[in-house]
Amino acid sequence: MDSRFDYSVRIGYPLERANVNVVIVNLPDGDAEVVAETAEIFIYRIAIGLNLYLARWATDLTGWEGDLTLWKVENGEIVGRTAAGLKHNEFLKSQLAMEDFRLVLKIKLVPNKENSGVQFRSEKFGDYEMKGTQADAGAGWWGKLYEENGRALLWDKPGDSFVNLDDWNTYEILAIGSKIRTTLNGQVCADLDDPKVARSGIIGLQMHAGGPLEVRFKDFQLDLNPGKIVGNP
Repeated sequence: MDSRFDYSVRIGYPLERANVNVVIVNLPDGDAEVVAETAEIFIYRIAIGLNLYLARWATDLTGWEGDLTLWKVENGEIVGRTAAGLKHNEFLKSQLAMEDFRLVLKIKLVPNKENSGVQFRSEKFGDYEMKGTQADAGAGWWGKLYEENGRALLWDKPGDSFVNLDDWNTYEILAIGSKIRTTLNGQVCADLDDPKVARSGIIGLQMHAGGPLEVRFKDFQLDLNPGKIVGNP
């Protein structure tokens, strides 16, 4: 399989007449292979809009909104880059809204002293900003949870000791109801239970105001309704 299409979606909702987990794996032709595990194994091939949408994340910015002079797709990676620095935050905003989910991606931030992050369960706010929860990235901020244009820090313990500086890091965000957990390279950073946190919203990728930086994202994997797959955090 072409690595540019190595994006997966996992849906934990039961199919009609069967209590199953559905595993959907994107294929380069836009179809999806679905394996439903019950007492028997059924294999279906379907074309599904969500898979087509995720596959495009590695090819162009269809379905995203942002300043396209700053955000591009290169070699199957979403890249945010500024040589001059930014006077205000910039976000690449997805049209994909989710409630409970598990998102795994790889991120590389250079230099580490600058800042980035992944917004989730968020909304557009003003001309440039977003409002909602962010899994943070950058020196002193890796693994923290920050409520952008809201209550600020929700989890203040950093996961910097788990970070590969100037290299790729695997970032996982698990959100189930009021519970949110982040891990960096397999190490738990935040483990929050907050009844005030938003329960649904869109995804966004951030370049923070500051000096020159480049941030890259790739290898997105998405589980929907993960409480029925991995259990509550």
